[in-house]
Amino acid sequence: MEHTEAFRNLAMLLLRSKQRLGVLATEYDITGVQATLLLILEPNKSVKMSYLAEMFECDASNVTGITDRLEQVHLINREQDLTDRRIRLISLTDNGSQLRKKFLSGLEQSDAIGLGGLTTADREKLFEILAKLA
Repeated sequence: MEHTEAFRNLAMLLLRSKQRLGVLATEYDITGVQATLLLILEPNKSVKMSYLAEMFECDASNVTGITDRLEQVHLINREQDLTDRRIRLISLTDNGSQLRKKFLSGLEQSDAIGLGGLTTADREKLFEILAKLA
């Protein structure tokens, strides 16, 4: 397989994953972008809103809009940094961590994103490679 074709396949996998995550998100009355934010966050870790703005390639004010609803439904916490009042930190609540787990499981088990044709060993190899890339 040519490398260019491999990148096309990767793009298709990412697109199918995004579409599937959007479907999963609607089951919980949040948007696909909000669900993506939950996936970016890790349980028991806080990240700066500026980091999320970098990840989404948008202005910090857009991240505020994305996080407003998640905070309202108790999926994330927003706090001021103790050492710099200008910095806002975002973290998952327990409910947010549980929903994140459901989304990850729903993506992993979904044939909709194209993993159904892989053997268990191939899936494990793929997940190992993805972990190295992250």
